[in-house]
Amino acid sequence: MRTSWADLSYGRMNTRFYSNSARGYTPVQFSEVDAAPQNESFYRWACSLPLPKERLVNARRRDDDTLIQIDVSSVKRIGESVFLWTRYDYPEINLDPPYDAPFDSKREFVKVNCAASSYRILLGYDFTPEGAMTDGMTEPSDEDLPFTADDDYVLAIKDVACDSSLDAIKFAGIGGSSIRPKAPLPRDQNFDDVANPPAVIAAAAKLQSILPQGSMVAVAKIAVEIQNSKHQSDGSVVTIIKPRQDGTARVQEIYSPKFTVDRERLGPVQLKSKTNSSISGDRDVTITQSLTVEAPTWATDAGIVFQTEMLTGSKSTKSDTSCRLGEAVEAETVHASLKGKAWPMNCHYDNGNKDNGFYVNELRYYLVTHSESEYGISDYVINGIEIER
Repeated sequence: MRTSWADLSYGRMNTRFYSNSARGYTPVQFSEVDAAPQNESFYRWACSLPLPKERLVNARRRDDDTLIQIDVSSVKRIGESVFLWTRYDYPEINLDPPYDAPFDSKREFVKVNCAASSYRILLGYDFTPEGAMTDGMTEPSDEDLPFTADDDYVLAIKDVACDSSLDAIKFAGIGGSSIRPKAPLPRDQNFDDVANPPAVIAAAAKLQSILPQGSMVAVAKIAVEIQNSKHQSDGSVVTIIKPRQDGTARVQEIYSPKFTVDRERLGPVQLKSKTNSSISGDRDVTITQSLTVEAPTWATDAGIVFQTEMLTGSKSTKSDTSCRLGEAVEAETVHASLKGKAWPMNCHYDNGNKDNGFYVNELRYYLVTHSESEYGISDYVINGIEIER
């Protein structure tokens, strides 16, 4: 039935998403099968099969404290082949990409050929701590794998499959409980849980000191249509901007009701960000871990050069950016709803990307109007702006 489910899923693409908000998988959308005699016969046969009770036995323990277990009730001998289910019991809960779905174990269906000293993994799945099957699926092996003397997994299946005198029901393995309690995952970080290091704050203050002063809005809501050269249909984003007295702006980008990104920005520099999604996203807040800024003045043709190192959990990403200012214009030339001054700005990134737009003073925000990257050339057309002053 699991193989049948996989075949139908791959054929019909019935993707099952993990929901971060619900902390579980969305229900499977089953497909109707043509009422052909062979299909009906197969499903009648499959659905009438008894459900064997799993009996897990700890067979081996790896150096990383992963338990390798055998479901001794699943052992079947057919000719020279032995079929059985194995289970990895990991010492802690892990996260399956791309949904950040938690799993703490993996089950695999294995075919063993003792005479040839080989085995083949036919299929496998990750499982949640609650025992639900995830979308983390092990693809079938294309060929048999040889027994290796130092592999605990091989030794475990060999202990059970290749001892013809072994009574699998009486097999006790290394003993111990087959289900271990795991420490719960830490809660997702909130945006304000994490602060930038003091050195980053000091470097940001250097940039803040040259930014133009003046009145600022309380809140701005900007609706933008994204026209991309590689996409036939246009995208859209609604950006909510809340400038603050320290020169930073708290920004929320709304791409859909189920996908938003929070950011804290200072001019063209991002200080923090967090992805929020009902089906995927970061559990951690991405912060700028290090920042160096070369910005002697805020004036026409002046350059702003900065290097950042961003940290998400334990993953670090470095980038170099160079921006140049144009001559100030009235902000109403960008959009009639805006007041004060706006400075044309273009930025180049060390990965080859580039963009240009306007630093709108009353928003304390760099409003991108054009960008170029490996994902195509994009133009950002303002459909409307709502402002509270």
